[in-house]
Amino acid sequence: MRPWLLSLPQSGPCGVTALAAATARRALPGALAGRLGRAAYSTDAPAGQESAMDKFFSQAASRSPGHRFPVDLPPPEVIIPGYSSESPSSSDKARTTPILQPLPGFAGGPDAPAPVTNSNSLSNQLFKTQLTTLPSGLKVATTRTGAVVINTGVFVRSGTRYDNLPHSGLAQYLDLHALRGTTNLPHDMVSKRIIELGGMLTFGSDRELTICQTSVMPADLYKSHEFISDIIRNPLFSEAAHEECTYLAPEQLRMLEEMPTNYAGNDLLHQVAFGGRTSDGVYTGGRPLGQALATSTPPSLDAVRQFHANLFRPENALVAFVGGVDHDQMVDLVHDMYETQPWRTPDPQVVDPSTIITNANAEYIGGEFWAPSQPPNAMEPLPTSHLVLGFESPGYNDPAFFALSVATFLLGGGASFSSGGPGKGVFTRLYRNVLCRHPWVNLAFSHSMPYRETGIFYVYASFSQGREKQMARIVLHELMGLMHVLPEELQRAKNQLRSAIFMGLESSVNNLDDTGRQCLYYSSRMSAEETIARLDAVTTDDLAMVAQRLLGLPGCLDYRFNVPPRVSDILDDNATSPWGSKGFCPTIITLSDTPNTAITSDFLLSNFR
Repeated sequence: MRPWLLSLPQSGPCGVTALAAATARRALPGALAGRLGRAAYSTDAPAGQESAMDKFFSQAASRSPGHRFPVDLPPPEVIIPGYSSESPSSSDKARTTPILQPLPGFAGGPDAPAPVTNSNSLSNQLFKTQLTTLPSGLKVATTRTGAVVINTGVFVRSGTRYDNLPHSGLAQYLDLHALRGTTNLPHDMVSKRIIELGGMLTFGSDRELTICQTSVMPADLYKSHEFISDIIRNPLFSEAAHEECTYLAPEQLRMLEEMPTNYAGNDLLHQVAFGGRTSDGVYTGGRPLGQALATSTPPSLDAVRQFHANLFRPENALVAFVGGVDHDQMVDLVHDMYETQPWRTPDPQVVDPSTIITNANAEYIGGEFWAPSQPPNAMEPLPTSHLVLGFESPGYNDPAFFALSVATFLLGGGASFSSGGPGKGVFTRLYRNVLCRHPWVNLAFSHSMPYRETGIFYVYASFSQGREKQMARIVLHELMGLMHVLPEELQRAKNQLRSAIFMGLESSVNNLDDTGRQCLYYSSRMSAEETIARLDAVTTDDLAMVAQRLLGLPGCLDYRFNVPPRVSDILDDNATSPWGSKGFCPTIITLSDTPNTAITSDFLLSNFR
């Protein structure tokens, strides 16, 4: 490397771009190097004279393509407006301005012009959500943004919690059937339509919702909903497609079981936490996301068809749009595509409607489960155990929901190696107190999953085999530590959560998901300002009460959480919260080498100090 590349001129700031451009020119053909050089370098010279740099690049352009530049190439002089070598005062200002202070003349600096504001500008209309309910009960929600691409989708109250009694896996089979043809389009035409729309269409279910969404240009919006409406209302449910689904469903579950973080922290956790029956003898929240491999036969085609007809109803659905859209126009579009078209109705001759759940409440029961851990593999080359310790938590209608969210971010966590680089999450308690102090811990994080009437909060840990009891004590100690939170810790957790919220809203896909879920859950959407107000209202006393309720300590059920006025219209502040009323009732999942290493409630209770 030439010496001048290591000592760039000090008469004015020089950017990395100039360094990269100069390095790249060393091996470029002469003519291309000449054009690149003139674009990046100063060519100031008296009128009518050719500058030294112009002369140099003119010679370079005439050389052979493989010719390299001479060693005595003069250092480049990069011109930045206001900071050239001929304006030392500006350069001095740049060098003497503290890094946390804006440079003079730039946005926020002392010489910057005042921002122009206009109360009637389009910016004041952005990120506002509007909601309309059509006569059939179908909802239309729009969030206007400045994006050209429109994200849109249909949200339906469906999912595994609505599986009927004889079967599990109905939601999974519905997902597999959805894009395998409609009554109007065969399978190959469905694939062709998806490609025509850019190949950006997904259809999937979780425990409470089924979502079909896509991203399209404005010109394709009408065509996309013509297609989505057909998928939602008229899936084909052919015998041939059902045979394919019967083969694919178990394979999906086997792939899930090979990922302990997703399997133990999701399906297993829910089956143990909500796996019992309600007082009506009905399974609800504990239904697995897919067909239970060992305990269930595949659902029949008639059962899948009836499951769709019972739940995919206009009053059960919402169509959402995020982008540069007009609300009234979107309401007209949805009216044409969904309101005037027929929806399927349940057929009592096929399946008894009384066996299909439509509004059952999930009931948390807790419990213990042990299974052998996976043998060493490429992802986990050493013998590894996994522990999931969960507790009942508030649902998204509970006034304590935001306090739990702050507590989750305060605990945080991460992995012993982060692909995002060092420093990510290092100020959270699980990172500082667990990962940094115990080198045998590979992974530790906290997470909460709220539902309509309840939820589950858990801490997941992956660690070296033989340390199961030690890991359980550590996790329990950290949960009890939520009763003693310093004000600066609380503020840091709020800042992290606030940052995550606003960063998430930068994504149109996340914005669509947030619009659809909130409008379907609350019939309203909480603005970012209202969300921040709710976060700011959380106190250290709120976190202490959340911890006490999670652990089922007596005397904590009468505590009233602070809810700002506007937020109290959305959250059910007057509802009696059932969580914490069962006492100490954990859900424990242990994946280890032998059953005698499984963690039990009695062991945790003996360490509960």
